[in-house]
Amino acid sequence: MLINRAAMTAGIALFAGFMFVGNAAVAAESPFETGMSAHRAGNYSEAARFFQKGVEEGDAQAMVAMGSLQYYGLGSSPNYSEAAKWFRMAAELGAPEGQSWLGYLYKQGQGVPQDYAEAAKWFRKSAEQGAAVAQNHLGLLYYDGQGVDRDYKEAARWFEQAAQQGHKVAQNHLAMLYYGGDGVPQDYAEAAKWFTKAANQGLAEAQNFLGVMYVNGKGVAQDNATARGWFRKAADQGYVWAQRNLLSTYASDRGATPVNYAKPGKWF
Repeated sequence: MLINRAAMTAGIALFAGFMFVGNAAVAAESPFETGMSAHRAGNYSEAARFFQKGVEEGDAQAMVAMGSLQYYGLGSSPNYSEAAKWFRMAAELGAPEGQSWLGYLYKQGQGVPQDYAEAAKWFRKSAEQGAAVAQNHLGLLYYDGQGVDRDYKEAARWFEQAAQQGHKVAQNHLAMLYYGGDGVPQDYAEAAKWFTKAANQGLAEAQNFLGVMYVNGKGVAQDNATARGWFRKAADQGYVWAQRNLLSTYASDRGATPVNYAKPGKWF
């Protein structure tokens, strides 16, 4: 089963996964923490000033933060080359966030020449430190054979590691592999389990596919009413296939409450 390319870049999030330790009542706030406070207030120039202080102290989190400001163009225009510079500094210090970001830039060809092998290298360094975002991206590289030999089993292995951490896109990818029997034994019940986990986190693609499984009775008991519930959740997010599937289930199920065509009308 083909994995949806639209989901490929999902999971790269600004400052995702940062954790702070220490006694805030005793320890002085670090430049990075002060910069984050300014960032949350929307004062990006002030945030950059404190992040720069953190960089000068060798703080890899501050380097990632500087790269993120440049990538998203917060306080200035987006500058992918500058972003790559900061992410590389953090990556070379072993920061998994910096490694994930640098891998992503190589994968997309943003700020650096597109190089899937280099992307795989940096994603692997981050993935081996447990970063779910990198595990999902590395799985996609193995699935597509980009920068590495195509290997569905290896793709499944990395998707599962990310999925077990609650990464909804990886959960969706793993479900698709179980549905199609790619790299894992075909198992509709296992596919339904992982689609459900992703769907419960609001991923429209998983909600739609879970609805399809309920319509067809694969891995779950056949239930058009439950299917419609999932289709509607995805449809309300603008997922076109779910909008069509929702209308289709009403058309094919004469015992169902008639659809309110005024509402679906907003989808077309």
